[in-house]
Amino acid sequence: MRNSVIRKFLVLSLIFSFIGGCSRLDPAQLRRASQTKVLMGTYVSVDVCYERGKAAALSDAYDEVWARLKEVEGGMSIYDPQSEISQLNRSYPDAVPVGHDLYYVLESSTRLSELTRGAFDITVSPLVHLWRDSAQEKRIPTKAQIALAKDGVGMPYIELLEDQRARLLKSGMSLDLGGIAKGYAVDEAARVLRSKGFQDFFIDAGGDLYVGGRSCKGTPWRIGVRNPAQRDQIIDVVEVRNQAVTTSGNYEQYFEIDGQSYSHIIDPRTGVPQKGIVSATVIAPITSEADALATALCVLAEQEGIELI
Repeated sequence: MRNSVIRKFLVLSLIFSFIGGCSRLDPAQLRRASQTKVLMGTYVSVDVCYERGKAAALSDAYDEVWARLKEVEGGMSIYDPQSEISQLNRSYPDAVPVGHDLYYVLESSTRLSELTRGAFDITVSPLVHLWRDSAQEKRIPTKAQIALAKDGVGMPYIELLEDQRARLLKSGMSLDLGGIAKGYAVDEAARVLRSKGFQDFFIDAGGDLYVGGRSCKGTPWRIGVRNPAQRDQIIDVVEVRNQAVTTSGNYEQYFEIDGQSYSHIIDPRTGVPQKGIVSATVIAPITSEADALATALCVLAEQEGIELI
């Protein structure tokens, strides 16, 4: 059974030691609050376990969480022409100042690209657009088109300067932070909740999850991992505390050309959609890293992914 499952898809987990912070409160004294908003192109839900006397503090914490998430979205959304990332994408050949959030994510992206040997690459956007446009025209891109789009792909073409400025080194480059920005936003939401004194919470941003402390029942949070072949089935349940759980795969978003499906995850090294790995789930202490690594594991071949782990 195990071998047959691996042949269909690969679920890879990056397991780190749990970081303390477990709740010492009596579960019988805890209540559960839940709020959901549409942000970053998806539904973001934040559930918090709290004591009866902390309702007012929780309301303030929620306000700060939503404000922080909107701030991150405002800087990193490629759909907002005034966002920092959009301005950076239009800045060639000049170096432009960027805020702390964007600079941190660019630094993290560079490190994660090196770690994954180029499988994670925020400069892959021209290739994604090429395949998306080609799918609308019902054709496969030519080798020449792929080579042209790939010419501006590569993390070495992003220059990070010490005075918190960034520069794109090739014309036609376009950065897309879709594989890391949402995870960073989740990390910031968790940071805000902890700073307000709330240790037990569950954050879900379109499948990018982070759980703090324990559930309102006093037990570890239980996260179900879906079967990518049959979405109504759970293939595994992980119990975690103070960890991120993110899943990436080609079973929800894909291009279709001449009746054949192509993954929306493009291998930046080859310029063509990845194939072979249908789903990858990563458990890690930092959501932005779990987010990026899940994407990379869907690009890498099975053995490469195992070596990376």
